[in-house]
Amino acid sequence: MWMKYRFILIMIAIQFKVISQELFPLSEPASNVPKGVIGLRTFNQTYKEFGSQKFMSNFKVMYGLSSRLTISASITLSNHHNGYLPLDLITHTHQGKVTNYITNNAKKGLTYPLNIAGFYFYGKYRFLSIDKKNEHFRMAAYGEFSTIDQAHDEAEASLMDDSKGIGGGIITTYLKNHFATSLTLGYNKPGKYEEQVKYENEPTITHTQIQYGQSLNYSLSFGYLLYPKIYKNYAQPNLNIYLEFVGKNYDKATIYQNETQLHPTNSTLIHGNYLEIHPGIQTIINSNLRIDFSVGFNLINKSYIHQYPMYTFSIQRYFYL
Repeated sequence: MWMKYRFILIMIAIQFKVISQELFPLSEPASNVPKGVIGLRTFNQTYKEFGSQKFMSNFKVMYGLSSRLTISASITLSNHHNGYLPLDLITHTHQGKVTNYITNNAKKGLTYPLNIAGFYFYGKYRFLSIDKKNEHFRMAAYGEFSTIDQAHDEAEASLMDDSKGIGGGIITTYLKNHFATSLTLGYNKPGKYEEQVKYENEPTITHTQIQYGQSLNYSLSFGYLLYPKIYKNYAQPNLNIYLEFVGKNYDKATIYQNETQLHPTNSTLIHGNYLEIHPGIQTIINSNLRIDFSVGFNLINKSYIHQYPMYTFSIQRYFYL
């Protein structure tokens, strides 16, 4: 029995050592969690929004169903949202029996309590592997599903933190010696948020619906193994550096209030696009404890769902059953 566990542990160590530089801090590679192995990861992001410190923590459990298929489930906690949409996100005026609705930019720097946002599920199937000595090329397809249903007030939405919905895409990863690169192309279709609120001085309940913009997501990641140059044993620590480019192109939000459709013109609710740059560093200890840190800046345009710089910190570990 011990020999079996020892063999699995060695396989985990090989997984980390051989592809360590493609374990990107922000992007999933085309490689998988080894079969029958559980991975635990905590993924945390923080940034300052006009004096208010924002936090998001995602706690993930991963499992290798086979050498080609990995599944994961996670729960997200954040202080990004309130229980209801801001009162002045949608304002209106009355002209006789006609109601005119107006959208406003989402207010920044507001303080919200830390709460459980919901659950996020992810699956990845590696369908192509071309392996050579110290070199490989891999491709995988992924799908994602979110039950998160937050009072989110921008057109762009994240399935991990803001909105329920579905998504999927393709990952392509290439590794040779100490260098790795990966390209991800994906699509997200967020769900619809609804709320009914009785506002002060309003005679009836206000019913609001927001359909967030579907999006095309892309990332290009580079990783390089700095240390060790030559492996002597699996207890040696790894040190990797990364540079990741993360971008998105998203549609405008569709908004209804009391069955009347609004046509938003403000910047946070219309369509947009941006490209970010995230330099990062990673260490792997005893072949099984991975620690990542990166800092994100806007390169072209900007995202409205977070501010810059954005700091990311994560820890991951594998366990065999």
